[in-house]
Amino acid sequence: MADLIDAQLKRLVDMQGAWFEKMLQSMERMEEERLRREEAWRREEAARQERERRCIASERAWGRLGGCSASGAGGIVRRREGEGRLRWRRVEVGRGDDLGG
Repeated sequence: MADLIDAQLKRLVDMQGAWFEKMLQSMERMEEERLRREEAWRREEAARQERERRCIASERAWGRLGGCSASGAGGIVRRREGEGRLRWRRVEVGRGDDLGG
């Protein structure tokens, strides 16, 4: 009888050990995936911030070149022409320019 109980306990401990190893591997894999996603997010966020910085610098450069202010006292406006092409042209605010489409 004692041998049967010992065998069953050994089997139970072995099964628990296997389950524990499987859970540990699963948790490690999920943690690695989380770290990869987090690193990818950080790279994307850094790229987004760099694009935003360049865009702001470009807007400031256009403002200095064209004499326009950030409040919209003048500037560059996109205008649709023909088959969906965009054309840039300078517009003086207050002159009543027709930006039509």
